Amino acid sequence: MDFRVEGLDCNEEATLLRDALGDRDGVHGVSFHVVDARMTVDADTDVFGPERIAEAVSRLGMRAEPWDAAPRAESWWDAHGRHALVATSGLALVGGLVLHIAVAGGSVLETLLAHAHGAHGIDSSVLLLLLVGIVAGLFHATPKAVASLVRLRPDMNALVLVSVVGALFLSEWAEAAVLAFLYGLSGLLENWSARRARNAIGSLLRITPATAAVVHGDHEHRTPVDRVAVGAHVRVRPGERVPCDGVVTDGSSYVDQALVTGESIPAWKTAGDEVFAGTVNGHGVLELRTTRTASDTMLARITRMVGESHHHRAPTERFIDQFARYYTPLMFAVAFAVGAAPPLLLGGDWQHWFYQAMLILLISCPCGLVISTPVTIAAAITSATRHGVLIKGGSHLEELGRLRAVAFDKTGIITRGEPDVRELRPANGRSEDEVLSRLLAIELRSEHPLSRAIIRHARKRGVEPAELTDFAAVEGRGAEAVIDGKRFWVGSTRFAREQTALESFEPELAQMQRAD
Repeated sequence: MDFRVEGLDCNEEATLLRDALGDRDGVHGVSFHVVDARMTVDADTDVFGPERIAEAVSRLGMRAEPWDAAPRAESWWDAHGRHALVATSGLALVGGLVLHIAVAGGSVLETLLAHAHGAHGIDSSVLLLLLVGIVAGLFHATPKAVASLVRLRPDMNALVLVSVVGALFLSEWAEAAVLAFLYGLSGLLENWSARRARNAIGSLLRITPATAAVVHGDHEHRTPVDRVAVGAHVRVRPGERVPCDGVVTDGSSYVDQALVTGESIPAWKTAGDEVFAGTVNGHGVLELRTTRTASDTMLARITRMVGESHHHRAPTERFIDQFARYYTPLMFAVAFAVGAAPPLLLGGDWQHWFYQAMLILLISCPCGLVISTPVTIAAAITSATRHGVLIKGGSHLEELGRLRAVAFDKTGIITRGEPDVRELRPANGRSEDEVLSRLLAIELRSEHPLSRAIIRHARKRGVEPAELTDFAAVEGRGAEAVIDGKRFWVGSTRFAREQTALESFEPELAQMQRAD
């Protein structure tokens, strides 16, 4: 059974859910897809069904709903609740400190460093503001902390909650409010990072059109892409995205497939050529025969690989998780020993040593360390995906730091993905400006991907286009037009051989093709 879990933002929540569900009767296993906030439960539905799973998750301060159910409309609280709480916590903290300084005097530093605030006396309005800051900062962490303490498996949330409660017991209101705000802020950053990763994957999914123009005989109709069968006849009009992987059966056009193949310029596609879902058709009509279902397209597989990248976790990330698992209970044990051993064994003052124990809990909270690694990994993978680079997980990302050499195939050239004119060689005694003027006139009307490079080069040289008439594009070959009463053409060497004899230019063409 797959569930969408609201509040599943990191592996800490996954561990909490696994502890809460893993040992229930009828549950055989629990796995997580943190980036998608998906939880998969292998369970006997007669013993432990979806309703009981959702109930158990809700007791942890999260919400679970079946994965195949329509996503619940996001409310204002869902979208902005964390921001509002953290902002409230920060503003209440600042307001409380400022008000305390105004009432009692001193500075912010003195307020934070002074101990036993209760003995010195704090105005009730200041206490109220600091209390608001504490409640708002720990609003999301408290249910998880209580659940971990009840199960005797304290986590980072529990460590922070106990530290704040201890600070309040010692009347250290300002310290408690600062810790609550900082932890709430770290949770907000973690949630923001998880949302970014989900949005990046969602943007990949949205690239593929929702419907396809399926042709039946002499008519066509729009069909959802997930219902288009293999072997269906699909029509793709100019400017549309290809809905499914397939093979061109009729028509020809340039197709921008940089998203899938990384090619810097659109590729010419004609009958027999393969096209991929999500790529953009140029200015021709293509007829396709689909070769894969929507769930098995090249783009769908790339999306799945990005979503599953958290399975390939970096060694540092695995170490931090192991560290946090043992570190938190250890700090509780150390704090207990510091607070109880001296009074029991040496006759020390209980209040003094309890205060020292609370200090240990306060300063031992490594939330920044634990949160920084998964947030960094998720942000890096998401950013790379947005720039067209697929990294299959944190382990592979970390390996990049140990690279010392890179080998490239084909020519070994790295480009910016933007064609540029490198050299112009006029023939038959013509000047560069004369050739560029005629080229510019034709390319301004052309839709070929290389035309932009020629136009850009001519503009840099300050060349003006010649007057032309009767422009015509020759698909897959080039373009031609009449300039000053004569027909001129521009295109590939294949087109050139069709127009004139190139024997005298063959050595120079071969030399240019071999040039770097």
